[in-house]
Amino acid sequence: MSIVFCGAIFGFFYAWVCSTMWGLDQADPRVAIAAMQAMNASVRNMVFFPAFF
Repeated sequence: MSIVFCGAIFGFFYAWVCSTMWGLDQADPRVAIAAMQAMNASVRNMVFFPAFF
């Protein structure tokens, strides 16, 4: 069963890389850096904290 969960997590992160990171790679570096910092800041909240830890 754990192999299924590992595969699901891998699939989620692979889909995220293929969509978000490749899209940011096409943007101007200053815009991409600001966008990535905004995404990182948006997950630092009380809703995300229990799910992450």
